[in-house]
Amino acid sequence: MTANRDLKDIIRDRQKKTGESYTTARAYVMRARSNLLSLPIEQPAPDSSPQRADAAVLKINRQSARVRILGEDGHLTFRSSEVLDVVPGHIVTLVIDKRWIWRGDAYASGKIENPRIDLNQLGLLPLPLDGGALEDLRSHYEPYRRPDPYAPLWRKLTAKRRPAFEMDPIAWGQFPGADPEDNPTCDAAELRDAGDIEGAYDLLMDTLLKDLRCIDAHAHLGNLEFERRPTFLLERRATGSVLGRDAGARRLSCRAVGGAAVSPYPGIRESMTPESSRESLISASILHHT
Repeated sequence: MTANRDLKDIIRDRQKKTGESYTTARAYVMRARSNLLSLPIEQPAPDSSPQRADAAVLKINRQSARVRILGEDGHLTFRSSEVLDVVPGHIVTLVIDKRWIWRGDAYASGKIENPRIDLNQLGLLPLPLDGGALEDLRSHYEPYRRPDPYAPLWRKLTAKRRPAFEMDPIAWGQFPGADPEDNPTCDAAELRDAGDIEGAYDLLMDTLLKDLRCIDAHAHLGNLEFERRPTFLLERRATGSVLGRDAGARRLSCRAVGGAAVSPYPGIRESMTPESSRESLISASILHHT
């Protein structure tokens, strides 16, 4: 009786912390208990109604998404026909029809609802910013001139001196402890230029799985979507833009040296080609203003 009472107390404590139903909380506790004691995993009793849970999207695969259910440890591979309608950094509501463990990895299937951006639920630590001095961008970079269609935007964004900041290297894909010469966003740009779109896509997704704060990966994924789904590019840029603002990027003047373009979007850097910089510039002017 004491053991059963203790188990129920643990389940109810989890309910209070996560807001889950008793059935969902019990299933998680029993899985954790089974893993700890190397016991067979107890299968939950059939339930006619699907479970619902909020989750953070970490990576998109072809037919599934890697997610982290809020309040749970570890990642889950979620199979759904709606995976191509969400992006890494979204908070979504999962309607879970089935959940299982295969070779130690967690899986589930069902529907994805209500994709949204919620920084508080993502729980990311803001990246630091260095600098802040006013800078005359016209004195450092070659301007866009007529008849280039970007000339008016260039003049508007560089009309006065703007605060310039240097973002943490994570923003462009340089992770702590990694080789300084390794940069996945640069590698993805090279793959794209070589025609390996799928390879570039997979590399950028793996980068975001490592850290959603790699803003440059969001920008490059937007470029990959530009030709296939132009409207979906805005979704990717909106996510990256909000993550950038969370790092203080509302005050950031960041340059795209690849095309000598100045963009208010914080994820555009030297690794981008002039063509991709222009694509970023036009979408950034819609999504983000300083």
